[in-house]
Amino acid sequence: MAAVEPGAYVVIAYVDRPDSLSGGFTAAVACGMTANCTDHSLRHVTVAPGQTVTGVDLIDWPAPGTFQVRPAGSQDLRSGDVVSLCNPYADSANVRASAGLAFPVRRTLDNGVRLVVRDGPLPADGYDWYEVHVAGDQLASGWVVAYALRR
Repeated sequence: MAAVEPGAYVVIAYVDRPDSLSGGFTAAVACGMTANCTDHSLRHVTVAPGQTVTGVDLIDWPAPGTFQVRPAGSQDLRSGDVVSLCNPYADSANVRASAGLAFPVRRTLDNGVRLVVRDGPLPADGYDWYEVHVAGDQLASGWVVAYALRR
């Protein structure tokens, strides 16, 4: 993950299924995930300014309901969702002709612009991409990296 603010976190992944399957970075992961590793409590990960943290593996998938329920609003964006452009790395973001870094830039939009999701997510070049259009302008459309979109 990129652009994580400094702080202490627990890391949980959710699968969009009715049984609320979730996995996390736990004491069992740090123990090596052997039969002797029975502590499935979530471990805190501390991120310092400018630091890259490695070794945070989400490989502990205990029984459904073991971890907290997926927070409301954290699901993938859907067609019709209204979002804001909020690029954590710059004051703007490129809107491309298709999902991927090799496609031409159609335009550049400033942070704060309201967008409507058309399609996605579509993985390409190590990122998830969403097709969006500028709210109120169906013709101003293209693909934007997911990390630059906020509900």
